Amino acid sequence: MKFFINELSFIGQADSVFTANTLMKEILYIFKEIDAIRGKNNPVRKHSNLSNCYLTSELTLCQWFHDKDNSLTHDQRSFLLRILTKSPFINEEESIKTKLQSCKCLHNQQDISDSSIPVTVHLQGILISLQSAGEFSEENIIITLIIEAQDSQNRTIHNLTQIHQARRICPRYNPDYSKHDSMRKWENATPMDLSDEDAQKALNQSIEYKDRQRFSYFQEKFYRFHFENTYDDKGYPTYHGYPVKDSDVPNDIKKQLYIH
Repeated sequence: MKFFINELSFIGQADSVFTANTLMKEILYIFKEIDAIRGKNNPVRKHSNLSNCYLTSELTLCQWFHDKDNSLTHDQRSFLLRILTKSPFINEEESIKTKLQSCKCLHNQQDISDSSIPVTVHLQGILISLQSAGEFSEENIIITLIIEAQDSQNRTIHNLTQIHQARRICPRYNPDYSKHDSMRKWENATPMDLSDEDAQKALNQSIEYKDRQRFSYFQEKFYRFHFENTYDDKGYPTYHGYPVKDSDVPNDIKKQLYIH
């Protein structure tokens, strides 16, 4: 999954530094939730102008980081600084700029072509917005793309503003699903051959497929995971899984997993 920070949601909505602290801690917890599924080599992308956007009517994000009253611990500050202020910046990536130069992007009839949102749409990513941002408060946002001033397309992008929304996209392995329990014998059921910890790692790096299935390539094997139509007590969707043959994995999934 690719994640993008919506700088247009930083509109000075906090009425005090205290409120700004609350908003920033909420977005911190969202980043923490998605950290495992994001992966080490998949940075959260952002616009280079993000640091200059406002949390309150007078306080920019950059100024907030240097404010002694922001109530962050050292580790929290370092974590947020790395995600929110360090490169890569999507508006400086030439390959992306070239692909989108003939596109115009609209939201509620406003031109937002110079923001991070067109790239989010193009790469089918997930947007992360600051809470209480008015038109960016919805979990699903409709964006209009106009290509070469002719072809108009409406696209829906997933927008995270709250912790429970982030948890719903973070799958959890259920070791108690008995059908694939390696200690039991079920007819036509392949037992899971990974430890619970490794099964969770495999699930974290999996690719979603139709019918709420997920595929993963872990320790030189393919694994299929099925959504159980349930959520645990913290709101995470639960999955069970098992190893599958190479021939059972769709080719487009292999390409996404970089296995050819």
